[in-house]
Amino acid sequence: MKSHEAPQRDKDVITVRNITAPARRRLLRQQGSCARWPVAITMAGLMLSGLPLAVAANDPPGLTLTPLFNASAQQDDAATHSLEEQDPTWMNLVDAGMALRFDAPGSGWELRYEAEAARHELEAEKKYVDHSLSGRGLFRLGDQHSLEIRANLDLTEDDKGKTRSRGVRRLLQRMDSLARTEVGVMYQFGSESSQEPLHATVTYSGLDYQNHDDSSSQEFGYSEDYVAGAFSLRLVPATALLLEVSRLEVAYGEGLQALPTRANTRDSIATGLSWQTSANTSGSVKLGYLQRTFDTRQQETFAIPSWELRLAWTPDARSTLKVESQRFDRETTAGDDIIDTRSYGVNWTRRWNDQWSMQVAGTYLDEVYGRVHREQNTVQLNTAVHYAMQQRITWSLGYRWQDRDSNIEHLRLGQNRLEFRATIPI
Repeated sequence: MKSHEAPQRDKDVITVRNITAPARRRLLRQQGSCARWPVAITMAGLMLSGLPLAVAANDPPGLTLTPLFNASAQQDDAATHSLEEQDPTWMNLVDAGMALRFDAPGSGWELRYEAEAARHELEAEKKYVDHSLSGRGLFRLGDQHSLEIRANLDLTEDDKGKTRSRGVRRLLQRMDSLARTEVGVMYQFGSESSQEPLHATVTYSGLDYQNHDDSSSQEFGYSEDYVAGAFSLRLVPATALLLEVSRLEVAYGEGLQALPTRANTRDSIATGLSWQTSANTSGSVKLGYLQRTFDTRQQETFAIPSWELRLAWTPDARSTLKVESQRFDRETTAGDDIIDTRSYGVNWTRRWNDQWSMQVAGTYLDEVYGRVHREQNTVQLNTAVHYAMQQRITWSLGYRWQDRDSNIEHLRLGQNRLEFRATIPI
């Protein structure tokens, strides 16, 4: 599913605070380094990440109700190089919720509600409350057809709403609330063991902002429609040919016309190979072309070649090493520019035993903006250690170092982030 997702957004803050207790344990123990720490996973992104729903054919159907709870404290000293120093600030977060899950042979569904509250220790006005409701269902329609349906509703307010406003904060002094909706459907033709599976994906996402003050009430909107298809053909037992096509249509509501935003259509095509040379080594490579065409004539068409390289090596059952490289485009947070992005990353995970595990990751980003003369390079190093204490509570300690160099002086950034987390399975 990763290759079928809509293009990424420009994000400066990377966090894993939205990964819940059962999900984190499953990601760490069953999927190795599938979840980079800290990787840009939103609450909606995790809910729709494709964690397996169906149980084995010989297992009976089952209904599971799981309470969720996380508490964490983050220390952050992010500051631009134009400032002499920045005092570290603490953010306290509490995340609680409930997950209802039904598993049956070949099918299943899950409903999940979570509420997250955060507050700065020194700046009480910097706070937010985030509510998330999500659902996902997997349905096997015979031996050759399957259908996966996903939906998510995310409601947030106050300070966090400003960070997601895609430039609306330029017009508003205060952001009262933000609502984000996502709906997606994925169809697969071919059995799980099929050598030539066909995937088709259709998703819709929308962002709605509301601002209320003493004199007026303003509403702003933004939406995306995404369609993608993927096909693989087995050439030899260990190698398959890949073909992917997608279209993304971006639209802005009338309330955003005052911003320098541009409605656009993004088309992409890529082809490549995937292989598994042994039980421990696998990889894929794709080369393609993508183009953004804008509705207004004032904006030139943006087009670049694209690539994606993924290598995975699992020397034993407890360790995984991954190397990844991509070239893709991103729309800026304000929606007024396109970024030509090249990323290179290395990620290593190790589960020492049933109690101790750790992750180490490094990323390098090379970004060139399309409309303005802005270039920046970002180096980021992440590490995390997790300790599961008798399956009752999991303690986590994470650290991130980031340095961003830009040709614009006040956009240069240095950051150190330290995070403590307690995950309690209720």
